[in-house]
This record gives sequence, C-alpha cells and structure tokens, in this order.
Amino acid sequence: MYPQKTRACFALLFFLALACILLCEPYAIAENRAQDVYFQPGEDEWTVVLKLTDYGSYTIASDAPERIILGLDSTIPGALFVKHLRKWKSSLEMVPEKGHSLRLVMKFPNPVREVRSSWSAGEKLLNLRFFLRTKIWEREPPGVSGACTLEDLRFGVRKKFTRTVIDLTSRPLWRFSWKGEDTVEVILKGVKNSLAARKAVPGKGVRRIKMKTRPGGLGISLGFESGQAGFRIFWLAAGSRLVLDSYPEPDKSFTGNVILPSWFGKLEKPVPEENASAPLEKSILQEAMPETSPVIIQKPLVAFPDKKEIESHESPETMTEKVPHEMEGDGPKVTITIPKPSIPVPDHKSDIPDKEPAEHPGPIPGKKKNPKFEPKEAVLYGAILRARELQKIDQALSLIEKFLEAYPDSDVSEQLRFTKAEILFSALRGGEKGLLDKVVAAYQEVINGAPDSELALKSYLKMAKAYAESGSHYLGISCLDLAIRRYQDSRALGKAYLARGEIYLEKHLSEKAVDDFKTVLRRYPAPELTSRALFGIARYLQSRGLYDEAQKRLSKIAKINPGFFVEEPEFLSVQAQNYLYLKEYTKARDYFYRAINLANEREGNDLLLMHIADTYLQESKRKKAEGLYTLVKDTYPESEGASIAELRLGELHGDVKKFQEIMKKHPKGSIAEIATLKVANAYYKAGLYQKTMESLKELVRKPPKDSMVTAARSLFARAAEGAMGDLYKKSKYSELVSLFHKNDALLKGKIRPDKELLVAQSLQELKDYSGAVSAYRELDPADLSGEKIKEYYLGLADCLSSSGFSQESIHLLEEARKGRLQFATRLAVTRALAERYNREKRFKEAYDLYAEMLQHKKAVPTEEMANIYLSMGQVLHAQGKYQEARAALNNAITLSEKHKKLKGILLSALWKLGEGYLGEKKYS
Repeated sequence: MYPQKTRACFALLFFLALACILLCEPYAIAENRAQDVYFQPGEDEWTVVLKLTDYGSYTIASDAPERIILGLDSTIPGALFVKHLRKWKSSLEMVPEKGHSLRLVMKFPNPVREVRSSWSAGEKLLNLRFFLRTKIWEREPPGVSGACTLEDLRFGVRKKFTRTVIDLTSRPLWRFSWKGEDTVEVILKGVKNSLAARKAVPGKGVRRIKMKTRPGGLGISLGFESGQAGFRIFWLAAGSRLVLDSYPEPDKSFTGNVILPSWFGKLEKPVPEENASAPLEKSILQEAMPETSPVIIQKPLVAFPDKKEIESHESPETMTEKVPHEMEGDGPKVTITIPKPSIPVPDHKSDIPDKEPAEHPGPIPGKKKNPKFEPKEAVLYGAILRARELQKIDQALSLIEKFLEAYPDSDVSEQLRFTKAEILFSALRGGEKGLLDKVVAAYQEVINGAPDSELALKSYLKMAKAYAESGSHYLGISCLDLAIRRYQDSRALGKAYLARGEIYLEKHLSEKAVDDFKTVLRRYPAPELTSRALFGIARYLQSRGLYDEAQKRLSKIAKINPGFFVEEPEFLSVQAQNYLYLKEYTKARDYFYRAINLANEREGNDLLLMHIADTYLQESKRKKAEGLYTLVKDTYPESEGASIAELRLGELHGDVKKFQEIMKKHPKGSIAEIATLKVANAYYKAGLYQKTMESLKELVRKPPKDSMVTAARSLFARAAEGAMGDLYKKSKYSELVSLFHKNDALLKGKIRPDKELLVAQSLQELKDYSGAVSAYRELDPADLSGEKIKEYYLGLADCLSSSGFSQESIHLLEEARKGRLQFATRLAVTRALAERYNREKRFKEAYDLYAEMLQHKKAVPTEEMANIYLSMGQVLHAQGKYQEARAALNNAITLSEKHKKLKGILLSALWKLGEGYLGEKKYS
C-alpha cells in the first residue's frame, strides 16, 4: 500500500513515540524510594517516621484543620512501606498522585496547631510530628473570614534556627514545600499581597525572597544561606502570624523522641497485630512507643535505651514555681493532740463529671486460690517463706531459683516469680545499688510467663516505680504507656493512670498529669484513687498559684477520705502551705504542727518549724518569728532549716555580710541560691548592675524548676536593663551589643522592649544597618512606650534607607501614619516621610505633608515650625516656585533669628533665599 521509504518513516516514528512513553514512565525516573513507615498516634502528639533512600523535596499541606497532606517528590513506595501502611489505614492513607510523587493523607481527631519535620541523615529517616489542639485551656484560633492579606514579612536568627514570621489579617490554609538544598516555598490560600509596592527585605539567614501569585493564593519563596535539615510551622497564639522556623541541623529535641519497633525496616519480620497478646520479648520498650519519652533512636535497637541517653534530654515542659526542700531532721518534737479520725463512707460524686463510670469485666486471671503441692515441693515452698520471713534475702532468692527450676509448672510458680522481683525491688529501695537491671528483668520474667495475668499488670506498675525512683522517669512512663494500651479492660488500670500522672507531675509535665488524674476521677472512682487524683490536681494548681482552686480539692479530700493524711503524710504540709499562701496563718500553723507529729517524709522538723516561724513573720510578729528562727538554728545546727533560719535572721537585721558567710559555708544547694540572690539584690540596689549579673551567672543558667531560679532570672533581667541603659548613655555601643548577645537566651523576651530597642539603636550607631534592621524587626512597636515608638519608626526607617531600601523605608512610615500615634510621634513620622518624598522628588506629596503639619502649628514647638517652613521652602524652590518658596523661607528666618540654638536653620534659610533670587536673576 505504501512505498518502502514511507513505511520506514512510519516505523521510525513509532519507535521514537514508544521510546518517549518508556522514558516518561513515572516510576522509571523516580530518584527516591520510601522503604518503610511507622505511625505513632497520641492524645495530642502524632508522629510519622519514614525511612527513605535519600533526602528529597517534599510538601506539607493543610487543606483542612484536621487534615494534613504529605507529598514526597520523585518517590515511589517500597513493598515494606505498602505492607506496613495498611496497619494505620484509618488515619494514614496513600492516594494516587500524577507524576512521580508519593502522597499521604493524614486525618486527625482535632485541629493541627503545629507541624515539625526533621531529617536524620545517618538513619535516613524523615521524622514528622503533629501537635493537636486538645486542651480545654488552649484558646481557639480565629477562623478564616473574608479576604486575607499579607501585611508583613519578618526574619530573625536564633541560636539554632532562622525564624520567618508571616503577618496576615486572618488564618488561611497553607502549603509548605521543601525544594531541596536551601529553598522553601510557602503558599497561602486566598491571600493577597499588600507588599507588592515595596521590596521585601531579606534578614540574616535568608539571602533571597520571591513572592508570586499562585493558583488560589500567594507563594512566598525563601532562599536560605545554607541547607536546612528540619522545619517547624505553627501559628502564634495571639493574632494571625504564621511562623516558619528553619533548622540547618537535625532537631534532636524531637527526632530522638521515638523508639522504633524491632520490625521497622525489616521485610522478613512480621508486622505485629494491634492487639497482640503474645508474651513480651526482650524488646518490650521497642513496642511501647511512649508519647513523651525523649529516647534517642539507637542503632542497633536494644531492649532498653541507655539511662544516660534517656536523661540527656530536657523534659518538653518545665515549671517555674517552688519545689519543696527534701530534708530529714532529728530533734525534739513539737506536739499537739490530733483526734482519731472517724472515716465515713465517702461521697465524692460532686467532684466527678456527670457520667457513668466505664464498665469493667472481672479481675484478670492470676494466682490459683488453692494451690496443690507434692511433698518435696511443699517443703521447698515452706523454706522459701521461712527465709523471706527471716529477711535472708540471698537464701530466699536461691531457693526460688531452685523451686522454679524443679517445678516450672507449679501452681505457685507465677507468684514466686513475682515474689523474686519484689525481693529485689525491696533491696533496691533499701539502698543496694546496681540492682535496677535485675529488678526489671525479674518483672519482665513475670510478664513473659503470664502476660494476661493480674500479676503482669502489677509488674508493669512496679517496674515503672523502680525506674522513677532510680531517676529514669521516662522509662517509667514507657512501662505505664504499654500497660495502659495492653490492659484497657482491667479494673486495676486506674493505678496505672494515677502512677503515670504522678510521674508526669514530678517531671513538670503538668498538662499530661492533669489529664491522667481526670481520667482516674472519671473512670475509676474508688475512694483511695479519687483522693490521690484530687491531691495530684491540688498540687498542680498550687504550683500555678491557683490557691483557691487547690483548696477546693484539698477540702474535698478531707471530706471524702478524712484519714488520707495517714497514707499520704505530705497532704498535711501541702495543706499547710496552701493556707500560708491564702494568708490563713492560724490554720497553716495548725497543719504544720500536725505534719511535725506525723514525721513528714519530705520535710524534717527543722523546715516545718521554719514554715511556722514564717507565718509569724507574715503576721508582723517579729519576736515570735525570731525566737523560732533562733530555736531552729540552735537545735538543728547542720540542717537546711538552720541555714534558712540564718538567712531569715540576717534579713531581719539587714546583715549582708551574713549572706556572704552563708555562701562560703554552703557553696551548693538551695541555701546557697537564696544567699546568692540576697547578695545580688544588694548589688542591684547599689546600682552595680554588671556586678549583679556576674554574681547571678551560675544560678540563672540552671533549669527554671523552682522559685529561686525564677527570681534570679528576673533580677538578672532587671540588672541587664540597668547595665544596657548605662552603656548606651556612655556611648559604649559595642559593649552593649556584646552583653545582650552573650545572654540572649536569658534576655530575649524577658527584658522590657524599650531596653531591647537599645540593641537595635546601638547597631545603628555602629553602622551595622543589616543587623540593626533584624534587631528592629524582632520588636513590636505596640509593646513600646510613646517616645520609644517614635525612635523605633525613625531608626528603622533610617537603617532601611542606609541599606539601600528607600521604598521599604517609605512604606514603613506610611503604614505607621495609619496607626494611632501620639501627636509628637505622628509629627516626627510625618516629617520624616515628607523628607523621603523630597529626596525621591515626589514634591507634591512632600508639600502636602508639610501643609498638613502647619495646620497644627499652635501645638508644634518653635524649632519644629522653623524646620517645617525651611523644608517647605526647599521643596517649592526645587519646583521653581520661587515666590512661594520665599514666603516659607522668610517665616523660617523670622522664627529662628530670635533663638541662638536655631542659628543653623537661619543660615540654611538665608542661603536658600539667595539661591531663589539667583534663580529669578534678581541680582540686586
């Protein structure tokens, strides 16, 4: 049909088309592979870990408050990835995507308030964390309403990251894209750009900015000075400001927060079922997946992470209120009669939500009630009981091992394994060091032998207590997390929630602690659990200064469980402290005396007597207070209470040298901290600000977990303000900037904005205009006082102009004039804007502003009026309007010739007047 040459052409075209199809096959050119995935949901934090072959570009998009879409460019899913993804298909779904991208849709039960991502190059893991808005005290963000506009874009460099703040009029949906190397793009849905008329100014850490209109919104592209390994995206609590933090190094504060399961990344290992009931292996904590434990991902994974690695991380949240001193005291007892409590049936319904408690089945199967023994078995069992009764620990442990080896299926084998663990735990608590691993192994043996028994749950609780008492609180939390997931139907689970809440409270994870205590009140309303849960909430409220609310819980405990202080002696001192804070000093003394009678475990008699003395001091009964302080000092000479008594006596008599002696006598501990604070306060009152900071430098760098450190940091900040003010007055700008940057972690956001403004002004004086712009941008003019607002706008405008951003400078002043400013500030801003219009040859706009200022000439000082007339004459002269210029210049001359300090204005006006005559060719 066709000539041979034509057929050859068709064949060649077909071959080329086929080659194009093959070359365009999506997976053929994919550069990355998703090898595995792990998903860890939680109450308010969800984590996704992806194992990839390479760190490629990716996108995180918020297309709804409860939905996040993750897109991985040039990435294909591996077999293991697909297999494990099915485990979480209800929350994590892979959807088809055109091209070569892998797309995951994540659905959350609550709105997402923050997203973090970080790349671990060694393990080739992309770590993602999503923080949900679940707490009742979190303020709901404003929704998207009406048109949204980009109002400002600011940058700042912190110690470990670069911060970008995007200021908007409302909170739109957003899309974040990491383009690889050093470039990111943020797309804001439905946002209009009000910055189009001016050039966006890069800050330190950001070398380029591009803004483009994208389909459906505005795209902001940022080029960083170096490659980035992680990002944090969140809305600030107040206003509509979206923040992007960029980390050049992996953010280890949360990449180390997940223990990956043993099957992760291993194709040959089966994926464990969600409700597995098989005995625990050695890798018990690898499957626990605690929500809060900051445990480093290890390689290879082990059963329990190293204690040092666990404790190398700071807890996610810290408290700054007072922590009780831990000190035992001996000596004479101060006694009063305490009536024996009559304990009625508790009525606690009013403190529990109006909701029926959850139904629970019967007890978990445990030890057999009537065990049967063979004769030799009975003799050996009796020997074990006898050895334990006589406190022959080594003999009892040896006999238990012998029994379990001879009778592994005995009716009491399970109970004896637990007894062995209890003996070891008792020895650990008795002071025998190095037993923690043996204690944990013994309890694990119980769990492995009978994972569904009542003793298995008890073993988790005891294991958690062993870890917590040994200082490994996060491993204790891990054990309780696993117990709560495995034994959800147990009536005894309230103890696990209660124990976890108490550990959270001890580690200052207050919100999580309160959640667990509320769970106990709601679901496990047994009197002993209710009392302890209310006590935990009361302690939390007291630490936050909510003493009235704390008292409601303490009174409730006294009502439903009058004998609670017998099992929890600390209740008396907590109640006494609360009365002290409420200024009910008589009641406070009564409870402190009760605590002395019951030998409070946390505080010795020396400290309790100190508290009683403090109640007298608060009532201005100095003699009684001084008498008790002296009693404590003489009766308990080497105690903590005696040292505090010396401090109080020194304070009563104003003896500063006494504080210095105490510091030498007690170089460490809370006493040294109090003495340090007293000495520093004396320096501060004398105006020796830098000496104050020097004396506090060690104390302020401690974690802010008690009132001493909090007070020291406050005094340190006030001293820094004084020092910065002195340095600025003396024109020591370099020293001022150095002082601030050396202590920026302690001063940023802690000193008054008026004083932080001095940093920007000092950089401006040093002609470091780029640094000054960044420093100005860190401040919000709304936080400044009247005169300082003027200095802020004029200083920032000058720095922008000096950096070559004249249009940015003009826009800043134009926006400032739109706000509510004091008259003097508005006058200065208007004049500065008019001068910039003049320099840009925008003469009409400049003249209009000068005319506007002249409308208020009765309120304008003479010097300002002379300057305004001079500037107006210069503008008119530049336009060739010599006659009108002469009138303005003559007014300037009239105002300035009577004042010697206005001589400069007079000479300038005369000079410009002469130029006008010259321009008109009027030479005579």
